[in-house]
Amino acid sequence: MGYVAYVSLALALSAQGGAAIWWAGIINTRVAMLERQLDDLAMIRPEQIRDVAEAVRAIAVIEERMIRLDENIARIGAAVGRLEQQDRTP
Repeated sequence: MGYVAYVSLALALSAQGGAAIWWAGIINTRVAMLERQLDDLAMIRPEQIRDVAEAVRAIAVIEERMIRLDENIARIGAAVGRLEQQDRTP
């Protein structure tokens, strides 16, 4: 695999990693907002909060998966970097 292919792969992985970080930030902000709203609603209608609380927990699980995805993308990026170094070594 040539240098250009490695660079192209690294750029694609960087874009995916950046998107994953951005998405995790969006989800984290939304979860925090929903948790605040849940606290307010819990005082008014505690019996209807259960479904919303489950949805917030599901969002938190998705956020955790996005973080793991970001970690995996970083590992792949490091592996690509090592391959690039090997490609440059005579």
